[in-house]
Amino acid sequence: MLKKKKKNKKIYLPGLMSVSSKTKKRRKTDGNIKIYLESKKVINPPSRGILRYTIYVFFLCLIGFIIFILFFSSIFSLKYIDINRDDLITDSNTIRFALRSYNGKNIFFVSLEDIREKIYKEFPMIADLKIERVFPDALAVDLITHKNVANVNFIVKESTKKNEIMSKYIDDTGIDKKEEFTKGVALINSKGYILGIGKEDPNLPVIHLADYNKKIEEYDLIIPENHLNKIFEAVAILNNKTDFSLDSIEYYFYGREYHLNTIEGFSLWLDFEDYPQNQLDKLIKHLDLFDFEKDPPVYLDLRIKDRLIYY
Repeated sequence: MLKKKKKNKKIYLPGLMSVSSKTKKRRKTDGNIKIYLESKKVINPPSRGILRYTIYVFFLCLIGFIIFILFFSSIFSLKYIDINRDDLITDSNTIRFALRSYNGKNIFFVSLEDIREKIYKEFPMIADLKIERVFPDALAVDLITHKNVANVNFIVKESTKKNEIMSKYIDDTGIDKKEEFTKGVALINSKGYILGIGKEDPNLPVIHLADYNKKIEEYDLIIPENHLNKIFEAVAILNNKTDFSLDSIEYYFYGREYHLNTIEGFSLWLDFEDYPQNQLDKLIKHLDLFDFEKDPPVYLDLRIKDRLIYY
C-alpha cells in the first residue's frame, strides 16, 4: 500500500526580519519542517535635510512678520504726544503743534534727541525735560520750566493789526495815555523771557520797562539774565542790610541802568557796570546823612564811583 506523503508544515514567525513583504526567504530546513519568516513593511524616517529646511523657512517667515509689524505697520506710528508741565503758563497745545512733523512716523525711528533740541530752541522757558516712548504709539514729555521771577509792566500802543502791541516809554509830561496807550502786563522768567502776556502773579515783584520801544511778543527776551541777576542781588541787599522795603523796579533797556523804588518814597539809581554790593555800600555808609522820615530824598544816584549824588 502506498503511503501518502506528508506535506511539509510551514511555520511563520512574524517580525523577525526586515525584508520586503513580497518576498520570503527560507532560512532553515529540518527534516520535513520548513520555517518561513514573515517580514513587516519598513517606514523610512523623513530626511534630516527636509526637516531643517522646513524649520528655517518657518523662522524666516516669523522674523519677517515681526519686522513688518514693528517697522512698517501703522501699529507703531506716532499718534499721541502727552505733555506734562510744572506750570500753568506753558501751553501744551503750542508744544504739540511745534512737534506735529513727527506725527505718523514710526516710534522706533523718532529721534528723541532731535525733539529735545527743538523744544529747547523754540521754547526758552523750558529748563529741563524728559522724553520717553510709550508703546505702541505715543510719547510722554515731562517739562520743567524756569521759574517766573517778576511781573513786567509796559506801555502798549494799540494797533489796527491784530495782536500787535508796542512798548513805548512815556514820562509825566509826555503823550496823553488815554488817547492811544494802555498798560500791558506779563510775566518774566529767570532767563529774562516774556511769558503769559496779560497775566500777573501778585506774589512777585514788579518791573517797569521804562524805555523799551520794540514789539513785545510771547517768549521775547526782554531783560538779559545777567541783568536780572544783578537786579535781584541788589534787592536782596536792600532787604537784608537796610530797613527799607522795595516797592517796584524800573528797568532801562537802552540806559543800561535800573532804579529801585522804595515804599519809603525815594529811588535808588544803579547801573550794570558795577556790582550791586559796591554801589549799595555807599548808601549804607552814609545813611546818617539823611532824615528818611521827615525829609526823605527823591533819589540817590549810586552809579558814579566813589560818589553819592542825591536830590
